[in-house]
Amino acid sequence: MFTARFSRAEIASIALRLVREVVIVSVAAGIILVAGRYANPSRFPALPFSLWPSPADRSLVTVGSRVGLRKPNNLSSQPSLILVTNERCPHCKANTAFHRALLALAAGRHIPAYVALPSVQKQTPYLKSIASADTRSLDWADLDFKVKGTPTIVSVGAGGVVKGIWIGELSELRQKEFLSAYGTTSDWPGPDPPVRRIQDLANLTPKSSLNEEELASLARIAEVAVVDTRERPDYKNDHIAGAINIPIFELPLRASMELSRAGTQVLDCRNQTDVNCEYAAKSLDEDGFKRILYLKYGSYFEACPWKQSGVE
Repeated sequence: MFTARFSRAEIASIALRLVREVVIVSVAAGIILVAGRYANPSRFPALPFSLWPSPADRSLVTVGSRVGLRKPNNLSSQPSLILVTNERCPHCKANTAFHRALLALAAGRHIPAYVALPSVQKQTPYLKSIASADTRSLDWADLDFKVKGTPTIVSVGAGGVVKGIWIGELSELRQKEFLSAYGTTSDWPGPDPPVRRIQDLANLTPKSSLNEEELASLARIAEVAVVDTRERPDYKNDHIAGAINIPIFELPLRASMELSRAGTQVLDCRNQTDVNCEYAAKSLDEDGFKRILYLKYGSYFEACPWKQSGVE
């Protein structure tokens, strides 16, 4: 019978490797346990993976940014509408009737409208199912910006400045509200609700949504902290002056140390999904913060990731 014999040096080397592997496994298990403590699905809803862009991506469209086209020409000088969509995205297909109605509404009001697809040539039948005769078609490569997911509606004001962004599959109720607002106002890209009086702002019920003008008014009469829960690179690229950046998964650790429970916490939802905003509000609420408001809640819904088609 063959018997393996090892020198003392070989035995020591094997033992060292075993100890090293045990340490690595133990550390990994510890990280998983800690992550489970702060990302417990029973505590917060799961976040769709498509909502998190690459930190290195600095060309994502945001409200207030300036956008244009690489070809054939730049955007119209007048207010316009861009629908970024994809036949392969189930959320886009689910909103086909809504997108068709929206583009027809834009055509009826002589608003330049663009539909951007991964490839117009490859998705021509889908384009014909939603576009009106006046709709201009573009490949994604023609845009000088990217979006977080599809479908995305980008409302562009004069000079190419983005006035509004709606990301994802809108509910039937939200579709009706959207079409009603765009169909009755002479001020495209649609009206915000009337600005509330300053005394009304002081008595808003928790989880109410306000706009930028109302936020400025509220900050004059109350202790307000604007909380931006995006990742650091996105915050650094563009944010409200004075906003506190606490990435969403860091809220349970940092909120109690950096925010005042006596004040009002305003979650910046302009470039966040409803899921993310509700996640952040739940985290703050469970940590004892009771005066929580949203800035521009309701502009971002379930979406497909930008690169799902594999075109890029």
